[in-house]
Amino acid sequence: MAKYYKIAFFILLIAPKLFATDHKKHDPDIKNENSKAKKAEKKGPKDGISVGVATVISESVYRGVGNKFAVLPVFTIKYGNFYLRGSRASYKIFGNKQISFGATLALDLFSGGYESDDSDSLRGMDERKGTLYGGAFSRLKLGLFSIQAVVKKDLIGVHTGVVSGLGGSLMIPIMHFLKSQPVKMIGLNYQLNHYDESYINYYYGVKETEATPSRPLRSE
Repeated sequence: MAKYYKIAFFILLIAPKLFATDHKKHDPDIKNENSKAKKAEKKGPKDGISVGVATVISESVYRGVGNKFAVLPVFTIKYGNFYLRGSRASYKIFGNKQISFGATLALDLFSGGYESDDSDSLRGMDERKGTLYGGAFSRLKLGLFSIQAVVKKDLIGVHTGVVSGLGGSLMIPIMHFLKSQPVKMIGLNYQLNHYDESYINYYYGVKETEATPSRPLRSE
């Protein structure tokens, strides 16, 4: 059994607010539009596109390899039951505003994998690559907090393993603190994953051709 901890921090940017001006606050038509928008928000998120920045931090388990840190642009697209954020897409098959079940597709390039020149301890090892996962998810939403469970499998035969995860996320609105800015909210995400034997053997095992006196053969 292996566990991997991932913390993601991202800021969602709402581009239209870049063009907002103060005089619009006194326009009755704008006020009516704002009132309608607030009512629409209560019904759920609208279809559309938003832009943000994601900071991903992960602790490496490989000797001599430092923690992985990446700052990436994030594009979010929602259209009906379809949802795309960054390298992860999902489709809600059934559910309501609080509970939903669906299918997911994710390109994972950060949680696993290495190259032999990443550290002296990995020299002579074959490259371990990221992969494309497909699976199912369930989500429980409680206001600004949500809990999600997911089970996904390697679809392209990199390691043929299965990953299951349980995590939570919290969206923190900051519009009340910064009134004339494009930033709408900050999101915090934490997830605990479990990996099966195939995944462990691929990313953490040592093949016979890679074994040395100081690095013995290892497989589950």
